[in-house]
Amino acid sequence: MRPPFPDAYAEHAPPPALRPFVACLWTRGAAPPDAGAHRVLPDGCVDVLLATTGDAVRAVAVGTMTAAAIVPPSPGTAFVAARLRPGAARRLLGVSASALTDLDVPIAELWGGAHPALAELRDLGATLAALQ
Repeated sequence: MRPPFPDAYAEHAPPPALRPFVACLWTRGAAPPDAGAHRVLPDGCVDVLLATTGDAVRAVAVGTMTAAAIVPPSPGTAFVAARLRPGAARRLLGVSASALTDLDVPIAELWGGAHPALAELRDLGATLAALQ
């Protein structure tokens, strides 16, 4: 299923219930096959990232970055993420932001197993709806 948003990066306001913890939601639809690598600059935030390729969903906590990263192309993979507010990582993920610095950690490792809701997110339309 094609995501309900373009392949370009876009930010979205979080629903009111998430605003104390989430600065914004962001999406990036599936890149075309000829897409190149892109640069991600450090922003001082922790993100909870869901990446979908077909029916596969990967949930990762992306820690604060100390340097820019070159992200290789990932054609066919679409993303939806929650950029956490300062201090929210410990409350939502069970670890401090400093413990995640420069790391990408599967959510299942932080939560001691896959959360049942993550298994149900099969496309980004459902993912975005679940976050709203």
